[in-house]
Amino acid sequence: MSDRLSGALSRTKIRLGRALFRDRLGFVVFLGTVCVVSLFWRTDMFINDNETLVATLDALADGRLWIERVGDGPVFDSPGAEVRDGRVYGRNYGQLVVSLPALGLVWAIDLVADLRTGLVALWHLFVLCLFVQVGVLVDRRRLFALGGCALALGLFALNVAVLTPLANPSLAHLALQLTTVVAAGFVAVALYRLVAFEYDRHLGAIVGLAGVLVAPVGFWTTIPKRHVFSVLVCVAVLSLFVRSQEASTTTRKTQLAYRGGAYALVGFLTWIHAAEGLFVFLALAAVDLPTGQQTDRRTLAVLACVFAISLVPAAVTNYLVTGSVIHPPRTLAGGGLHDFPAPTALGDSVAASGLSFLILGVGGWLVSTVGDLIGDSLAVLSEPDRLYEVVVRSSPGNLREGRLEFAGTNLSILESFPVFGVAAAAVASGVLGVRDRRPSWPRPPTVLAGAMIVAFVLLYLSRLPLHAQITQRYLLPVYPLGLYLLARSDAVRGLVRTRTVLWSYLGGVLIGGQLFVVYLIAQRFVVAEAAQFHARIALFACLICAVTGTLATVNGRGRRLAAAVLGLTGAVGTLFLVASGLYYFAGLGDLLIAIVETVSDSLVRAV
Repeated sequence: MSDRLSGALSRTKIRLGRALFRDRLGFVVFLGTVCVVSLFWRTDMFINDNETLVATLDALADGRLWIERVGDGPVFDSPGAEVRDGRVYGRNYGQLVVSLPALGLVWAIDLVADLRTGLVALWHLFVLCLFVQVGVLVDRRRLFALGGCALALGLFALNVAVLTPLANPSLAHLALQLTTVVAAGFVAVALYRLVAFEYDRHLGAIVGLAGVLVAPVGFWTTIPKRHVFSVLVCVAVLSLFVRSQEASTTTRKTQLAYRGGAYALVGFLTWIHAAEGLFVFLALAAVDLPTGQQTDRRTLAVLACVFAISLVPAAVTNYLVTGSVIHPPRTLAGGGLHDFPAPTALGDSVAASGLSFLILGVGGWLVSTVGDLIGDSLAVLSEPDRLYEVVVRSSPGNLREGRLEFAGTNLSILESFPVFGVAAAAVASGVLGVRDRRPSWPRPPTVLAGAMIVAFVLLYLSRLPLHAQITQRYLLPVYPLGLYLLARSDAVRGLVRTRTVLWSYLGGVLIGGQLFVVYLIAQRFVVAEAAQFHARIALFACLICAVTGTLATVNGRGRRLAAAVLGLTGAVGTLFLVASGLYYFAGLGDLLIAIVETVSDSLVRAV
């Protein structure tokens, strides 16, 4: 009996591991991502919007949707909090519900140990697990296990020696951060699975890690806004869509399951942010329905049912908060499609006219409001200065309101992710293919990734540039989706698969990072000056990456130089994660890992 139970548990563990991570390398990508981003985990509030999420999560833990009742005293007043029928409500309920298990874990740690010590110990367990799994991959189990134990115990001892207890920690805030860290780990895993399925595991691991640690996704990992969840849903939807397109390797039932899973994830995103869910749904439906392997009525009916069921949590939450299944909590504030302002009279009319009015009314409203928003975003194309500030070069003085700590730190898209410069090589490769009459027409996964990028651009471009965006955070899904499109280019894959990329990247992070710190200390830069210096380096790296990549693609020579420049350009993106964690925003709270906090304090005092 015990052997049978042990075998069943072993098989269950293997199935669960494959479902979550694909294989051991995917697990290593997850662990590595979580360990690195947690180094820069600041325990205080970064943006005051988080106060609403924290208060709402506390309310959910107490079994209610509303934060507090409106009385004679001061009312909870933070961005995102709105009042209805004498009660204050929050937003992003889907994100908050999945954070409840993390809140239970944080509460349990706080119950039996010092909270900071417990979380630091958890991080060291992840470090040890990472070493053990890498040892299995490289067939050096004993060496890496012993080395990981020594490193984890040594670092833990150093942390315990210098750490101090957190002052008035918010368990809900830490739980939100922990959930977002895990979500970022699965962003890397989803990218790994996607690229490994289409190409190979080595390339998948590089793209997965780069999608978080090189792209600005890593920066937002410990800032529990919705954006990392939006990224995770987009990448996971794309991964499921790719699997559903492979008729030769999957059965019809499995293809249907993958397609249904993609639509279910869109329903979850709608529970977090309705407008984003709508635009991702439109992108997915526009590509999936014409290209799907099965388009019969039965299949479409199943997909419609799955999507409708996935919308039930959002609809129930909407009804309990706003009194209407089609009004999300954001509509209590009013204003704009971003807040999803359906006509208030629609619910009453539905009761009188029935389902047909609901379909026609909501459909007509969606067409009208989505069309207006698209028109507003396209109008930005006629404002080159504004578009240039969003995409190419940020304005050091673009802080129009908000906190002065963010002055000079709002970077453009290319400043945030200079690796996009290698897109020039991909374009050159495509042009050469057309010239040589070897055109490569976009495949459905390429079209869907591009469609989701366009969806987010159309949704938010009319609102940009905006204060406290840091890395154009509303467009955060654009970075990993764009990275995936780059990975589909033969020219880019040829550069990434060389060892030169890895060594130049490591050199740029380890050596270039030290040179950057020395220069900051020598120049006595304030935060805004340092951030803008970083932005100029990023633009220069982006330009050189574009030039060398294009020349290597056109001439077939200088590939090693182009690969080295690409690795250094990626290092610039990672250095923003490091610099922002250690210096740029050092005044916005303590770092969770005590020895990293010590390094940060030393750097601030030196500069």
